[in-house]
Amino acid sequence: MSDLRVLVSGIDTLHLFSTALVRTVWADRLTEAKAEAGQLDRNAQLPTIDIAGHTLTVQRSGARTAPLRLDSDHMAVLVSPNAPQNLPTVTVELRAVYLWQRGMDAAAAAAQHVADELTRRTGQQELQVSRVDLTVDFQGWVPEVADLARIVTRAARRDLHLDGPHFTGFSIGRGDVVARLYDKTRELKVSRKEWFLDVWRTSKNFRDGEPVWRLEFQMRRPALRKLRLKSSDEIIQGRRPLENWLDVLDLGQGLWRFLAGRWLTVRERRTRETRQILTPAWTTLRDDGFASGLWEGTDADLYRAEQKAGAKFTDAALAGYLARGLAELNFIGRLPLTLDAAVPVMLARAQHNMSRKGTTLEARAEARVTAWEQQRTSMAARRHANDTARALDEENDA
Repeated sequence: MSDLRVLVSGIDTLHLFSTALVRTVWADRLTEAKAEAGQLDRNAQLPTIDIAGHTLTVQRSGARTAPLRLDSDHMAVLVSPNAPQNLPTVTVELRAVYLWQRGMDAAAAAAQHVADELTRRTGQQELQVSRVDLTVDFQGWVPEVADLARIVTRAARRDLHLDGPHFTGFSIGRGDVVARLYDKTRELKVSRKEWFLDVWRTSKNFRDGEPVWRLEFQMRRPALRKLRLKSSDEIIQGRRPLENWLDVLDLGQGLWRFLAGRWLTVRERRTRETRQILTPAWTTLRDDGFASGLWEGTDADLYRAEQKAGAKFTDAALAGYLARGLAELNFIGRLPLTLDAAVPVMLARAQHNMSRKGTTLEARAEARVTAWEQQRTSMAARRHANDTARALDEENDA
């Protein structure tokens, strides 16, 4: 028997790509937008482009693998119009908050629409997977340093992680397959992703105040293409390899059971009788992870939770800037100003700084609000589509 309780199973990172030729009209348009961005002041608002319903900001510089880069709160899109044959022309890196807000199916489908609009797609060309991270968050079992000796894995490398005197987890392997077992509650405080609490709260197994740990497997394309999986963890010779996002969607549970049942396990203390027996906690983790499929998204507004969490850091930064601004005014003017007297002066200086860049504080704020509202509209449209689909299903069943 195990006290371990699985909270959520999902995809936390998903990188997809296409090798289809980029449409000339899009290559020219994006190149012009990048040139425009390069001529703007460093703090000026960068140009945006709408692609398949997503508003993406065109960056001044590209990435290591592509000359054109576009970003949004949903995804990063890398475009390489002149990529050599069979190398990625379009790469879409989906954001974690988008994957957990919408679920892998809807998020990957959105990435597919973006790639389809940018490229000359012919026939069935689903986006290929270059990286996928499968994660299961759980409570009820807190791993210990001593568990390192009970790990049985195909990987040679094992690393122990500490935060000062506190044990925070392990990482196993390197390269195409890496596993991480770590204290997610502690990590949230560092990564500023408190919005993930809203994901955990959707689970009836979640207990507030109890630490949450995560088992995560990061897989890159070479490792995925070596696997031949059915719906279980059985390896099947002759079946086509896992390549596109639909393969991962269909075989998510089988992939998890292979990784947590064969590639990495935690076993009872090794004697002749027990060396093949998994610990009760690990057995539950293997069996219950992805047992009900991949995470399908949530109606909770994760974007609002993300902005609410970010507001705390904005408050801290603003307090620091106000204190510094007050100190500078008092030092330069040699007159002891109160904060109430200094704020209008600092505000006027900030407005002047914005005017030199051809904008205003109000305009910058409105642009941010517009972007956030677009996110909420996207979520509302998803909920409406789901409600409509359920109503149609019920009508057909009737």
